[in-house]
Amino acid sequence: MSSGDLERPVGVRRLVYKELLEGDYRKLAAKSNDSDSGGGARDLRFPFKEFDGIFARLLPLSREEHRRRKGGRVDVPLRTGPVYLDEVTETGGETTTEAEMVWETPTDARPSEGRIAKVHASPATRQLLEAREAMKDEEGRPPRVFVLFVQNDQGELRVHYAYEHELRAGEWAPAVARRMLEHLDNPNRRRDRAVAGYIDFQDNVHYAHDVR
Repeated sequence: MSSGDLERPVGVRRLVYKELLEGDYRKLAAKSNDSDSGGGARDLRFPFKEFDGIFARLLPLSREEHRRRKGGRVDVPLRTGPVYLDEVTETGGETTTEAEMVWETPTDARPSEGRIAKVHASPATRQLLEAREAMKDEEGRPPRVFVLFVQNDQGELRVHYAYEHELRAGEWAPAVARRMLEHLDNPNRRRDRAVAGYIDFQDNVHYAHDVR
């Protein structure tokens, strides 16, 4: 984790980023059953200990729901909050819809992982499937895509996606692209894991997971 004077993009308070793997796309398409490439339940997983604090800032509400833990039914806390999606209408106007996003605590089977739940059912995250298909090369190979959970200065959360080539071409704010690329290109990063981290511009913190 690094801190210091982070140049702050206009209107951005903090964000979480994660590289999308094959298993993540199967989750988004509601076809996932493999765990080796991020598959399994239809959710996006993050290391709970390292990411629970930042998701608490992105999703400031909470409630309890029944879950099975250690052979019984118990109430477990969930972090929740609205996520907004801006869409262009058929008439060329713009409309904003709102949905709930949920951050779940670890299960017995995966005690170290928190989860953004039911990504296949949310229009805010389903757009990630289209992002991948739209940029395949002539041989049908998909680009490297990152999902970004971005909170603005008004506290509103939106889901965006970024292609690696756009980050390198300067099409994103330098304060975002530089930090993400430093993480991606770090020689001490574990190459067998998805790139995941967060940048908190308000608290001047950049966390790059799996950098030794």
